[in-house]
Amino acid sequence: MRALIKIYFFLLSRVWPKMAARQAGKLLFTPQLPVNNAEIPAPDEVLHVSEETCVKVWRGTGPTIMLLHGWSGSVSQFSDLLTRLLQHDYRVIAPVPKGHHYQGECLSHPGEFIRAVEHVLSSQAVEVHAAIGHSLGGAALALHNIRDSRFNKLVLVGAPANLTGVLNRFASMLGFNQRGLDALYDVADNRVGTSHRVLDASGNLSRIAKQALVVHDTQDKEVPFGDAEQFVTTYPYARLYKTEGLGHRRILNSPAVIDEIIDFIQ
Repeated sequence: MRALIKIYFFLLSRVWPKMAARQAGKLLFTPQLPVNNAEIPAPDEVLHVSEETCVKVWRGTGPTIMLLHGWSGSVSQFSDLLTRLLQHDYRVIAPVPKGHHYQGECLSHPGEFIRAVEHVLSSQAVEVHAAIGHSLGGAALALHNIRDSRFNKLVLVGAPANLTGVLNRFASMLGFNQRGLDALYDVADNRVGTSHRVLDASGNLSRIAKQALVVHDTQDKEVPFGDAEQFVTTYPYARLYKTEGLGHRRILNSPAVIDEIIDFIQ
């Protein structure tokens, strides 16, 4: 099936690049939520902080930690890490961006993740000590624009350094030529409401976090390891922790990774 889809877009992008980009954009911006979610402790409350965003809250007496899942993900992907955080009595908040409340809800895009972070930060009366984001969730944490909301600690797990790379990889997967890629840039810019070139998480890291831990697997097939290297190259207070053989998702529940994250945020 994937081969047929690639042939279809390969041909369409050469004959009708704008049509190919519109159809590819719909694929790209339609979340496919996980079917088999790991069990996690029930949140103490769920707050609706905007029409599009709710936040799940687990009460604790310690500092506040924000968890943000990636595209087509859910907070249940942090199951083992969440358990450890609650054992340490942290207060945990987890935004749920537009399009990720239930399967088939609506289209979404990276801007909705950024807005979810901003809505939650604006609504919280307490300082967020540390934020932990996976994949697009990590990039969104590094791109929010709430003034005076700099995280003491920021953890990026398998996070893309910028939106341009995400679009390039998606277009390459579909066999797009340059005309098709340029049309996809236009579709993404119109959907998100800003140029893809502006969404540079690695370049924004120093404004968002006092210290950062960048966790990435060398064999991540969704977000290349080079993106992690961009983060630590552009910000001297970012440290790289690399793994091998865990890929893009299993890395979240690695005991060694969780130990590293807990040690870093304490």
